[in-house]
Amino acid sequence: MLNELWPMNDAESGNETHIPYFLFFNAGLFLVAAFVPVPYGFYGALRIATFVIGVVGGYYLLVGRHPILATGLFVAALIFNPISPLRYHRDVWLLIDLVAAGYYIVAAVWLWSPKTEQPVP
Repeated sequence: MLNELWPMNDAESGNETHIPYFLFFNAGLFLVAAFVPVPYGFYGALRIATFVIGVVGGYYLLVGRHPILATGLFVAALIFNPISPLRYHRDVWLLIDLVAAGYYIVAAVWLWSPKTEQPVP
């Protein structure tokens, strides 16, 4: 099913993979929104969304030969996992949210930016 939504081989554009970078950007924005006092249910939904985007995005980045970005997303998925949640004080979570938001947004911008071919000497 994921292959139908975001094909692994995008022959038309010449990309190895078509990675849904907008998901990373949205996850980063939602993590920034955690700084505003919101109902507790938002944090549960944020944890699940960040976990799912971390796992799915990490898989696509790993297949797309971006192992460093993939490792970061897998670590974020591990931190935000809803199955065995980590318990920290709100101040620690705000720092984790800030770092994760920065990582997700940087990953989105890096994947969105056009890549130029390097000349072979």
